[in-house]
Amino acid sequence: MMVRPLSHKARGRQKYQARLRVAAAEVIGEPLASSRLYAKVLYLYRGRKAVGDADNLSKPVLGALKGLVYGDDAQVALRVAGIVNLDVDEYRLARDGMGGEPLSRLIEYLTLDCSQLDVLYVEVGLLDGLRLGVGLDLWGA
Repeated sequence: MMVRPLSHKARGRQKYQARLRVAAAEVIGEPLASSRLYAKVLYLYRGRKAVGDADNLSKPVLGALKGLVYGDDAQVALRVAGIVNLDVDEYRLARDGMGGEPLSRLIEYLTLDCSQLDVLYVEVGLLDGLRLGVGLDLWGA
């Protein structure tokens, strides 16, 4: 979704969360029933200073998904939140478990030739097992 995210205390948060719910409803069939889920919320931007911090940007996103993607946010056992400056930070797309329109749309957004870009990437899935690393390699090998 191309949107500049808002912090959990920002003015206009309810309207922002309503937009997130509409976008999520387009891709989710029914709430995930598993008691252990992971959530990944990434703000990818280009050309200007990022807004807020990763933790506060992820809170309204996960709040908006409650009742739609999962029944209760207590189901989210692992949350990864990040802010990525596409002009500076190194990133890679892993196609594991992602394909079709979501992947095509993300690639389209990331390859836009524009000086300013705001992309909010949200992924929620089943947490089969928790493999946790310590150190700088947060994304795994």
